Amino acid sequence: MGKLFRIMDMAAFEVELQHFWETPEKASPGWMAQLLLVMSLGCDSLNTMDGHFAASHGHLPNQFLDQAAVLLHQTPFMFRPDVGTIQTLCLMVLAKLMIRKSCFEEDASWCLTGMIKRLAMSINLHLDQPGIPSTYLESGVRRGLWTTILYLDLHLSVLSGLPSLAEPLRTSSAPSGGLGFGDGPHRLPDDSTPRTTSHASYGEEVYQTVFSRVLPLAHEVALAARSIDLPYETAVRLDENVRKVLREVRELSAESASPARACHDDYLVLPWEATTYLDTLFRRLLLELHRRFAYEPQAAIHHAVSHWSTLDCAAAMLVLQRSICEKSESTAGQWLIGIFRSDFFVAGLTVSVYLIQNSSQLDSPTLPGGYALKTLLDTLRSCRDLWARGKNVWPCEFQKFRFFDQVIASLDQCTVVSHAYRNSH
Repeated sequence: MGKLFRIMDMAAFEVELQHFWETPEKASPGWMAQLLLVMSLGCDSLNTMDGHFAASHGHLPNQFLDQAAVLLHQTPFMFRPDVGTIQTLCLMVLAKLMIRKSCFEEDASWCLTGMIKRLAMSINLHLDQPGIPSTYLESGVRRGLWTTILYLDLHLSVLSGLPSLAEPLRTSSAPSGGLGFGDGPHRLPDDSTPRTTSHASYGEEVYQTVFSRVLPLAHEVALAARSIDLPYETAVRLDENVRKVLREVRELSAESASPARACHDDYLVLPWEATTYLDTLFRRLLLELHRRFAYEPQAAIHHAVSHWSTLDCAAAMLVLQRSICEKSESTAGQWLIGIFRSDFFVAGLTVSVYLIQNSSQLDSPTLPGGYALKTLLDTLRSCRDLWARGKNVWPCEFQKFRFFDQVIASLDQCTVVSHAYRNSH
């Protein structure tokens, strides 16, 4: 998770942790809150990966989260915030998303991200301060923390259906139609951070650079999706811009990069976690953008781009979820994508609606009859089996599993009846 959300400087945190074990009485309440949130996330990941650990320690994540909130309230975080305060609050948002007791945690986290953004701006975290001398490490931590805040603010806005709680700041001069790297080799721009000696750190820097460039487009799509009078032509234009970004992100992915390019000092290579997060974020934004057009009568004829883009994004998100869980040697990947739990649920709902209402409009002229229906149903069924793993852990997950189980059972029954009817005639 630290590869994507640069909330803390882990090297500095390890030093502070060593000092804590030596002199625990000197630890401040604010730092203790950070430690408990890190332990909460760590325990939750172990609960996912180790069933025996979960059986005896399943209560620890929520317990650590509650105690961290108590310690945070012992600090003047509202009227005298600092970088440590912002880091603690960001960890709390991540913990609430990953270790949530119910789906309502997202609405509560939406309020929290708005407060974080305002507190961060009150200490000028969003501004480069050339007049104040600082090391590259310090400036990198501040820049990464601000990027994380912007991401969480946008992510929670999409999840809750509520607007961003602060006006989006334009963090890049890149054109909204792409990443701005041109048609040549993808290299770090001149104003980006220098490459460090660590390959992992370099991957994080690349993610920060790419995300800062696509953020204005993401905000533009989110604002358009909430507009009450969005023209269809605008939705089509934004769809084209987003898909251009998605193509460039795939080209920058570590899986697509050749060994020679991946080892080159100046070439951009995104880790798979970053491409997963960016791909899921933009596909979810496209679902929101096209929703009003895709579900209208005869949408495949009158609003073809919205109709097919919605289906494509929903199916791609389900395939992405399945591929991550299947290729992961452990269940760590399943825990890491837990932050997109609601996004994958919306994708499943979208595919279900298409299967139930638009089955006659799914087949392509170039594919045999029923191929698209079978592919979508198989994808939904495999993801249903993945969702079943959490049905005994969270009540909301049980409700989701039961819903999709009933949908698939109904669709299977309709398929049997349809085959029987065709065979009889």
